[in-house]
Amino acid sequence: MIRNKKQTFGQYFTSRTIADFMVKLISEAKKEGKILDPGTGKGVFLESLRKSGYKNVFAYEIDKEFFREVSEAYQEYHVIGANFLESSKDEKFEVIIGNPPYVHWNDIEKNTKERLTKGGFWKPYINGEWDLLYAFIIWSIEKVKDEGEVIFIVPYYWFNSTFAYSLRKYLSKKGVFELIIHMGEYKLFPDCAPNNIIFKFRKTKDSQKFSKKTRVIEYIQRTGDLEKILEKIEEFLNKKLDEDYIHEDENFRVFFQDGFSSNLFWSLMHFREKELIQKIEKSSLQQVPIVDLEDLCGSHIIHNQVEDGVVPINYLLDSKDIRLLKLKKKKLLKLDGKYYHKDYKTSYLKLKQVLNVGVGMVTGYDKAFLVKENLLKRLNPNENKVIYSFIKGKSCRRFWIDEAIPYIFADNIKKEKELKMKYPNIYEHLINYKNKLNSRYKSKNTKFYQWATVRNLSLFTENLNKEKIFVPCLDRHKKSRFSYTREPYYGSGDVLVITKKAYPKLRESLKYVCAWLNSEMLNEWYKLKGTKRGHRTSYTQTRVEEIPIRLIKWEDQTEVKIYHEIIGVFNQILDKKDNNKKLDSRLDKLINSLIIN
Repeated sequence: MIRNKKQTFGQYFTSRTIADFMVKLISEAKKEGKILDPGTGKGVFLESLRKSGYKNVFAYEIDKEFFREVSEAYQEYHVIGANFLESSKDEKFEVIIGNPPYVHWNDIEKNTKERLTKGGFWKPYINGEWDLLYAFIIWSIEKVKDEGEVIFIVPYYWFNSTFAYSLRKYLSKKGVFELIIHMGEYKLFPDCAPNNIIFKFRKTKDSQKFSKKTRVIEYIQRTGDLEKILEKIEEFLNKKLDEDYIHEDENFRVFFQDGFSSNLFWSLMHFREKELIQKIEKSSLQQVPIVDLEDLCGSHIIHNQVEDGVVPINYLLDSKDIRLLKLKKKKLLKLDGKYYHKDYKTSYLKLKQVLNVGVGMVTGYDKAFLVKENLLKRLNPNENKVIYSFIKGKSCRRFWIDEAIPYIFADNIKKEKELKMKYPNIYEHLINYKNKLNSRYKSKNTKFYQWATVRNLSLFTENLNKEKIFVPCLDRHKKSRFSYTREPYYGSGDVLVITKKAYPKLRESLKYVCAWLNSEMLNEWYKLKGTKRGHRTSYTQTRVEEIPIRLIKWEDQTEVKIYHEIIGVFNQILDKKDNNKKLDSRLDKLINSLIIN
């Protein structure tokens, strides 16, 4: 495959309007210092710096063609034709500004990848899902002086990507964000997805002494005149505002927030939203299942290390929790894949601690496996046995499943000859797509007529005729669409499924869980702490697992009464199968009554 420059170098070019705006963010005190653009491309930031009177400017550019053009056009500046990541850490700047490259790990140049993986400085940070962007951010902060500034325009996704954990951890130790401008669904680059931020980061050895909170400005519309949008943002920047200031209108949200206290995921929220989040999470601790570790692990040594051999389930940690709490596994007791120490626990009861959350299965090429009416009519009784009902994102309604979709699922057939002999109509259908199916991303042993990824197949088969909740992985709806069913459905690659665990065995029906997940309060929690792609909500397994869950105190008759009322209203919604606002509102009031005031 011939790899183009965009794949290799991550070249998404910044407009002159954006570059001019970002140069204005440089502090006046830094104007005479050394300024660096670490990947100058066509020189748009150099032009803005020149226009603003900056003299002591440096730039790196790895693309030889661009280097020749830019070094000739900006002879008064120090333009270096080299890889920024290979530059010396001893070379220091007052400000580093620019648009670093976005290149997924698989597309990073071989020499650069080898440099990042050979150990030394990069060893604590690198993983196989990194983006070149992360390395540029870290190396830029290494190369600015103490109290220096890094001003970048970058995608937002690394704020809540599992694989960017090491980047967030690094940033939280190295300084503070003075400014974050989040452009949401507004498309700043014509050839790139939206959801970008402009940030200004101050490197400082003692972030505690830097008392200012981060100023956050969010543009919440999908369209608009960019120059006018930036003019309005400048107005907000030039105003002297108290740190409890909150402005919200149809176009902008402006507020201040404390520094990021957790490295696991980052969210943008003002203090009132933070209070709401804390209220919801605190409510989950009202009823936490107690785990008998001997039942769970079958270990005879448990009683020597755990008093009574029982612990609240939120004391059992997984690897993600350990990263969040900054713990070392060596100091923890390992129990059936979990970790325990009496002094550590998660701060609230999480969905993953009491329920299974799994991703659906992936065909790799839906068109081949989707069963249309004309094929369905021709199938013999044997062939009907390999037609399964799948749920896709479009099947999910708020509270219920609209319609399952039939797919061919013949993964249990080991040989093509058997498929041809016993399932002739299916074979005739699939053989038309053989070339396409063989070119999918799949394991070597996967036959052309098998699905690309059958992850969590056992989770679906074990819960086939039991309660389940489905949710679309990506949703543009304003309200969540967690959907309940007991039907024998499987999940496709664009949905998640939630099922009960064998241990702990919950008394609560998944109808209650579905009502909880669809409530306005939890919708707000996920809006603030979940994953976003512009104005679309992304329900990833990692984030859904982190949702707080409030269980019922079964010894409290008032709560039991509320629980049965919730189930009653939920059943009415399932019977009617329409978006009844009164019933929805009634559920919200009942759920709210379980959350601490």
